[in-house]
Amino acid sequence: MTAVPLRPDLRVIDPRTCRDGTCADSSTAPIEVPGITDADYEGLTQVGDDLFLLVSDDRIKKKQRSVFVLLRVSGL
Repeated sequence: MTAVPLRPDLRVIDPRTCRDGTCADSSTAPIEVPGITDADYEGLTQVGDDLFLLVSDDRIKKKQRSVFVLLRVSGL
């Protein structure tokens, strides 16, 4: 059986539109990192107005290593 690569997506929501634990207005964008097809991102922090840092500490390509991604989100 061939493993299907993970395809992480970033979900962007406006907390002002959330009611009763539901955020109806949202958009998603795929996170594509060249050469990394199987990262499962556990951490996300905002480091600037439109910059976010993601981290994965899983096995990547069958090796134990961490992957850090600096992501710019435009239109915030």
